[in-house]
Amino acid sequence: MSQQSSSIYLDHAAASPLRPAIFKAMEPFLTDQFGNPSAITRLGVIARAALDDARQKLAITFGAHPDEIIFTSGGTESTNLAIQGIIRTQPSGHIVTTAIEHHAVLEPIAYLNRQGYQTTAVPVPTSGVVAAEAILAALQPNTRLVSVMLANNEIGTLQPLAELARAVRRLNRQRAIRGLAPLYLHTDACQAAAYLPLNADQLGIDALSLNSAKVGGPKGMGVLYLRRGTPLEPILVGGGQEAGRRAGTENVAAIVGGAAAIELAQRSWSRESERLVALANQLLQQLQTAIPGLVVNGDMIRRLPNNLNLTIPGLDAEALLLYLEADGVTIGTGAACSSLTLEPSHVLRAIGLSDQAALSTIRLTLGWNTTADNVTEAVKRIISRIRWFRQHNR
Repeated sequence: MSQQSSSIYLDHAAASPLRPAIFKAMEPFLTDQFGNPSAITRLGVIARAALDDARQKLAITFGAHPDEIIFTSGGTESTNLAIQGIIRTQPSGHIVTTAIEHHAVLEPIAYLNRQGYQTTAVPVPTSGVVAAEAILAALQPNTRLVSVMLANNEIGTLQPLAELARAVRRLNRQRAIRGLAPLYLHTDACQAAAYLPLNADQLGIDALSLNSAKVGGPKGMGVLYLRRGTPLEPILVGGGQEAGRRAGTENVAAIVGGAAAIELAQRSWSRESERLVALANQLLQQLQTAIPGLVVNGDMIRRLPNNLNLTIPGLDAEALLLYLEADGVTIGTGAACSSLTLEPSHVLRAIGLSDQAALSTIRLTLGWNTTADNVTEAVKRIISRIRWFRQHNR
């Protein structure tokens, strides 16, 4: 099958295309207004004002204070700063997380474990939704941090964060009476910003990590919301930027664009979710009709509106991805950060899939520029290519 003239992008969980309006907002800071926001020159003052405006914009968006917003280089740094920054304020302690977290959460926790901190990764059932009771059962008197993602990046399942937050608040009242140190709750919300509300008080979290590349903003821009009073040890030290919590000259263009993209996503999340649910349902129904044996991974109700994680028995998912790319359809097979490895997805393994099933799994994720026509045409090309595979591998 030859390269199609029109391309269709169904890998928004990896990165979402930059919105034209966001590029326009960034452009002055990539050209004439290039100043360092720490400088007292005219250009520095302009850059500082833009930085302050972006911080204020996100504070309003999250129902937070401006000093609770820390700018970083992306989701990975935001999760590292939250996890390492909070736990390192104590010489020892225990961290609880889940088996389906992004590697940007699991790896810093594994690193801290090698440094002597205790860690527990709670198993997750086949639904892909961790039980809040299982998280609470894993807590110990010396537990200092719980890190549970809001929405999974591979299978799109939503985790019971509100229930956990209520339980943590209750436990902290009891801990205070017993003279124990407080417990802090962090969430990786990188996949959620376009589809779920992120009001900090309503979520009940102490720290929240985001990046803008998932919502039509630039890569290289991340945010850490850190509730006032939450202790933090910086992991990057130097010039004292971000109130001494994250050193390094701020990427003003990316911050301006990222803040605008996140604000836009949060303004339109309800309408966008409704639109994408309809498109995802259309996509799934047509694929299920045409492809015998197709299985959807993860809970069908408690999931992101844009995510379809599908196992197609007997199919080589990596080969399908490459052929579909030639056909003009971009899809995913799991976490983009680990796509260069041949190991099956740790998320799919964690919810009980065999290695063979995991390697036969694709991820279709829709986004802000996905249209009904895109879905109709993508279905045709995907079905055609899968049938081609099955005919040539009998």
